[in-house]
Amino acid sequence: MNVAKIIEMKQGERVLRVARNFWFTYVPQWLIAFFFILLAFFLMYPLFQRGIWGIVLFSALNAVGVWLALRTLVRHYWNAFIITNLRVVDIDQRGFFSRLVSEASFDRIQDISYSVRGVLGTVFNYGTVCLRTAGASATLDLMNVRDPKTLHHLIAEAMAKQRGHAGSNREEKIASLLDAANDLSESEARAFMQSLQQAISKGSVGHHTGERQDLEKDLGWFKGKEDDER
Repeated sequence: MNVAKIIEMKQGERVLRVARNFWFTYVPQWLIAFFFILLAFFLMYPLFQRGIWGIVLFSALNAVGVWLALRTLVRHYWNAFIITNLRVVDIDQRGFFSRLVSEASFDRIQDISYSVRGVLGTVFNYGTVCLRTAGASATLDLMNVRDPKTLHHLIAEAMAKQRGHAGSNREEKIASLLDAANDLSESEARAFMQSLQQAISKGSVGHHTGERQDLEKDLGWFKGKEDDER
């Protein structure tokens, strides 16, 4: 799949897997398409005897069969989950000219689950992977995917790595901030601490109370240093 036709890749983003519907679930559609083509050739001799209208009907039956086959092929190819190291993109291909693309970054995914139902799903190991997200789009579902357990594990592992990387970036930023603070003069340090305290009290630093408390703890030594200098 040419991912660039569907989504614009972000800097540092890479595709981990493209998961499609299990081909076995499209067997009924393939059988219907094959039935129309087979019916056309089965009735070819009596249809051709009826002249132009018989030829038109023969062509129509073949056209319907080919159209159904191509539509099934397009849906199978483009109905997919694109899992990257930053997000999950859900492509819902509903026809030749109808496509719905939804995405959820890992920080918006609240829960991930999978299910395997029925005898065929258990025997052939296919099922549904469901992502519950924050925001307007409540869920992203990929139905009839092969080996849903492995896909579930892949997404969960990518989420853990991305969130761990985000946490390490935060620690690196705080460390850089503290290193820069060591080079400040007493007056600059006092002005810096006043501005920082105002930002923390207003909630502009960090999105959650826990993050603000962590930042205050990380900078606690700097307060003591300022008091000693006074």
